[in-house]
Amino acid sequence: NGTAKVLSQSGQELGWLTTHPLYLPTPLAPLFRALGWRAPEAAYLLAALLTDQKVLLHSEEPHRVHAATSALKSLITPLTYSAVFIPLLPTHLMSLDEAHVLLHDCSTPYLIGVESSLLASLGGALPSAAVVVNLDRGAVRQAPDSGEWFAPKSAPYEGLITELQR
Repeated sequence: NGTAKVLSQSGQELGWLTTHPLYLPTPLAPLFRALGWRAPEAAYLLAALLTDQKVLLHSEEPHRVHAATSALKSLITPLTYSAVFIPLLPTHLMSLDEAHVLLHDCSTPYLIGVESSLLASLGGALPSAAVVVNLDRGAVRQAPDSGEWFAPKSAPYEGLITELQR
């Protein structure tokens, strides 16, 4: 068939692309679109992952949560994310008490995506120590201790923000 022929003719390019350490099989656009294409927020979220912060993304739209959470995880490529990663926590996978314990009392870093309705079912209380991203509004609530590890005007972050803005 035609597709197989095209793919076989592109074998060398596809092989290079998929083995390149900076190849991202996950599109980044859903995350950046949700953030309003604001580079400082993207840099902050990347820094949050790299400094083992708890990161919670939520939206009314499950597909938006999954796409943005997966995109954020892809940003650290070629590194791998070794903490708890749940791109979309199904609303009915666990009881509300278990979901509360996972989001509020987990002792390890995490990157978790949830539907906003789950947070509403938990009384709207957000985990106090976590970075929380409302993908519907493009709002990023920084972790309480962010000033210790994120200074947007410092050289590494300023350079990253400049590159992301391009």
